[in-house]
Amino acid sequence: MILLFALISLVIGLYFRYHLLPCIILSLILLTISFFRGRKKLYLLVSTSCLLIGVITSYISFHYESNSYDALVVEVKENYYIASSRLKKLYVYEKDNKKEVGDIIHIEGEKKELDFSLLESGFDFKDYLNKKGIDYEFKVKRENVIFSNPLRFRDYQEKFLSHFSDEYRGLIASMLLARNEDYNGKDNLDSLHLNRLINTSGIYYGIYLSFFTFIFSIFFKKKWAKLLGLVLFTPYVFSLFGKFSLMRFYVFAVFRYFNEYVFKKKVPFLTYYPLIGIGFLIFDYHLVYQDSFILGFSIPLLVQLISHSFPITRLRYKKMLIGVLILIFFIPFDIKYHNEIYPLSYPLQVIFTPIFTLLGLLGIFSLYGLPLYPLIELIAHLIISISSFMVNLKFAIFLPAMNEYICLFYYGLYFVFCYYYSIRFRLIYKYLLLVLSVFSFCYITPINNGLTDSVTFINVGQGDSCLITHKYTSVLIDTGGSIYTDIGQECLIPYFKSRRIYDIDLVITTHDDYDHMGALASLENHFTVKNYIKEVDKFPIDIGGIHFTNYNTFSTSSNEENDKSLVIGFSLSNVDFLIMGDAPISVEKQMMKKYRHIPCDILKVGHHGSDTSTSDEFVKFLSPKEAIISAGKNNKYGHPHKSVIQTLKNNNVKIRSTFIEGSISYTYYSFAL
Repeated sequence: MILLFALISLVIGLYFRYHLLPCIILSLILLTISFFRGRKKLYLLVSTSCLLIGVITSYISFHYESNSYDALVVEVKENYYIASSRLKKLYVYEKDNKKEVGDIIHIEGEKKELDFSLLESGFDFKDYLNKKGIDYEFKVKRENVIFSNPLRFRDYQEKFLSHFSDEYRGLIASMLLARNEDYNGKDNLDSLHLNRLINTSGIYYGIYLSFFTFIFSIFFKKKWAKLLGLVLFTPYVFSLFGKFSLMRFYVFAVFRYFNEYVFKKKVPFLTYYPLIGIGFLIFDYHLVYQDSFILGFSIPLLVQLISHSFPITRLRYKKMLIGVLILIFFIPFDIKYHNEIYPLSYPLQVIFTPIFTLLGLLGIFSLYGLPLYPLIELIAHLIISISSFMVNLKFAIFLPAMNEYICLFYYGLYFVFCYYYSIRFRLIYKYLLLVLSVFSFCYITPINNGLTDSVTFINVGQGDSCLITHKYTSVLIDTGGSIYTDIGQECLIPYFKSRRIYDIDLVITTHDDYDHMGALASLENHFTVKNYIKEVDKFPIDIGGIHFTNYNTFSTSSNEENDKSLVIGFSLSNVDFLIMGDAPISVEKQMMKKYRHIPCDILKVGHHGSDTSTSDEFVKFLSPKEAIISAGKNNKYGHPHKSVIQTLKNNNVKIRSTFIEGSISYTYYSFAL
């Protein structure tokens, strides 16, 4: 038990750097429990020491300047690899690289700090690399191979995948080889929350190993059958070296074998389980920042706790209880990945797990040389067909990801409930269940939407998109658009889900430039859009208590797309907003001639801050308090232009930009229902 306290303390200590206050609370709870253990001094000493080791270790960083490295390749993806040299890891971009884990290379070039664009709800690649201990990108100018790993697993994987059509290759690659490739039906499987079944988990590995052991047990004794199963499984493990869930399972399986047949079961679970966890963290403490580590070590502990603590004698009921409690434990992670809860996903996982298991088993045999490719494709076709049908029946509950404090409260209730349920203290666990139910209801229900007005300038990179909400009415002005990513699916829809918005009542596009309406098709295909307007003659518009006015009625016959850009004004909670689209200075001049006054507290600067818009005269005419610039980080157009920034500063306008702040939101509380 003392090793379990050591592991938990070490994990909490390593998280101090990123979650200070929650970790302080957890540390106090842990130290209090340690104090009241039987050997209070020893438990308290171990917990305190491991906490301090974790805190100090998390802040250790190795920085030294060099333009050349002898480095070991420790991780390889399609378009980049991670190289380790002298306790320092470097990110190296190389499109379609042929590196293999284990290669030793000499690289010369230039080191610079990581710098990646981040869109609303997008994957934070910089944070991902930072939490792997990588702070720098290395621009390689010259490279020499010192040692080439003779086991070219990636080449063999490509040869294996070449047996499958493009329609199914991506699914098979994801399932068997943990490769993130696009394929037909990927969106459906992700929408049904079945993606975690695709990326092979410990459940599958256990089934694979058990199947190998079963085959060998026909010819050998159980002891030798298990050993041969491990031996046969070993090449597959090393072919996916670096995949934590597989390495964790393999190390556990090897230790369990030695514990059973060498140590004669003398080492209890609560000794070797945390010992292995500590070993992984000694090897690379950055593993602790991966969800796979937290889930990989918490779920087996949870299963062990339920199996030995809950007073249920019937195995069937105990398995059902374990399954339910694990699903409840996983809910915050489910919301984090999808911004929604999809109740039907849980029975679907039960249905799909045997199918994926069969696909995995046949795939491994094929990797070892058996030509089962047509049968594998048939199963892949079945998976894609079923998911395509089931996605039409989908109903989900949209939710924002739980922040660290809500997670702390949720898991506090969860574990206290488990404890009191295990000792059958009905008075306590019934009230805890009631509190958990009330908390869940309040978190699920979009109460806040009905009490607030908001205007959000969504960070869509080099483009425009503005969401206006008034009680339960939602209006989107422009959708953004990018040739590099699907703004609709990757940015807008996850953001709407995080706001508990189930449909958009009206989409308005200011004009037909791709960076203003390119994501419209994707949005309409994957979300509910009730109405769409782009015509000048549709204005003014009143919807849900919001009045929209278009101030550009001058250039409908122009051939220039920007000349035709709508200029939309509206008021929300007595604050006036003006969305300029890409309207140029010529339109600004005509607006000043026609209108004696245009109300504007918040100005969405025209054309992303280009010097073709936002003249000094126009800014003086409007007298805005704040100006929003929506542009991509380090964009090729040079937006925003220095002259525009200076114009705004000269007029004492506060400047805010999406490429610096991310999405910019104005929220106003209104309690009139």
